[in-house]
Amino acid sequence: MKKIITTILASLALCAVFTLSADITSAADAVELTPEYATSNGASVYDMTGGSYDTMSTFNSGDTITISSSTPIAHLYIAWNNKTVSPWTLTLEDGSAQECGTNGYLHEYVKLDKPSTKAVINIKADGMKICKLYAFGEGDVPSWVQQWNPPCDEADILLVSTHADDEQLFFGGIIPYYAGELGLKVQVAYYTNYWNGANIREHEKLDGLWTVGVRNISVNGDFDDIYATSLEAAKEVYSYNDTVAFMTELIRRFKPLVLVGQDLNGEYGHGGHMITSAAICDAVNVSADAASYPESADKYGTYDVPKTYLHLYPENQINLDCRRALSRFGGKTVLEVAADGYLQHASQQWCWFYVSDDYQYSCAKFGLYRSTVGADTGNDILENVVTYEEQARIKAEEESSRQAESESESIAQSIAESEAQSESESESAAILAEQKASSRSRAIITVVIAVVVIVILLFVYIIVRNNLRNSRRRKKRKIR
Repeated sequence: MKKIITTILASLALCAVFTLSADITSAADAVELTPEYATSNGASVYDMTGGSYDTMSTFNSGDTITISSSTPIAHLYIAWNNKTVSPWTLTLEDGSAQECGTNGYLHEYVKLDKPSTKAVINIKADGMKICKLYAFGEGDVPSWVQQWNPPCDEADILLVSTHADDEQLFFGGIIPYYAGELGLKVQVAYYTNYWNGANIREHEKLDGLWTVGVRNISVNGDFDDIYATSLEAAKEVYSYNDTVAFMTELIRRFKPLVLVGQDLNGEYGHGGHMITSAAICDAVNVSADAASYPESADKYGTYDVPKTYLHLYPENQINLDCRRALSRFGGKTVLEVAADGYLQHASQQWCWFYVSDDYQYSCAKFGLYRSTVGADTGNDILENVVTYEEQARIKAEEESSRQAESESESIAQSIAESEAQSESESESAAILAEQKASSRSRAIITVVIAVVVIVILLFVYIIVRNNLRNSRRRKKRKIR
């Protein structure tokens, strides 16, 4: 008996071990694979798999990259090096294909439709460049793999950064908390791009934003990075009208509850910062007017921004808490997370700038330049506004309440109609009964009248007959 019990317990224990092992495996992170790569055009494999933005391999339409692995491939992560990323096709071992690159993201995550030991990247456009390429097995990919959401349809906060790294240095008090910790819809837009210069800074933008918790991919203006020492100098190298048009389009496209721009004095005197902040001030005053910059009004409609902040603006100033610990970042403070984001801008680490809340370019100080919802009473840039997610929740609750009320009214109406119908039927029954009673009464009266008439006629008949008899008797007596 003991032997049987021991065998049963051992079997149960073995099952538990297998079950636990299966759970652990299913919850495990995806392993980065070291597959074999083969390029049809002979392009360097190392230049696109060495993990550096400084090296890359170039492919033209019709070229292929074959990835083979003994462990099935479940995910790919690609860093392209093109201003415009064109669509491409991924072919799996069983011959099935999936279309990729349709979002045009510089850093592209691809989840294979099914795990495969072979995957072929089919290039469809000339001049496509890959500087990083990773393959992963089944499971959850590492957190550093960027899985971007599209730009916001409606942004809780829109941050306009003149250059790559300005968003970390000067908006560092905002992004880690509102985007990373609270998970709000934070959209970052850059005035300048680097496709005519240091391409690596385009990659640093995305790496930095991902590090501080932004999940909606950023957008770029078509302005090159050109240094200017004053607003007047900036207006000589940039079209001010085009700059205001760009800011107006951003406002109308993203419809931010809160818009944040840089210092009117250019922080450390940069004319590029000055022109973007000046243009924002003009844009917020015309974005609700369809006659101003009608092209973007026709495309996105008009919009009036509830709150507009400028970095270091001296009026209506708030001072954000950059020392608060963020649970989503393992307890790091806002400043520490922003500093991590700035470190992703590796090409700029030679500069003297740094992320801080206690020096003259503090990333915690902002002034409320314009508001349609009243002044601030605290240090929260979302004071007096309701986030889009909360608006949707309230709307859903109101709709649910209206639907429930409508259903209640419908039920009440049905009950009322039923009661009315019952009452009508009762009234009809009463009327019918009354009519029947009336008919019965009339019938009785008719019978009574008929009887009376018959009685009267009978009485008259008897009288007449008696009179006739009496008359005959009298005649007979006279004759006698």
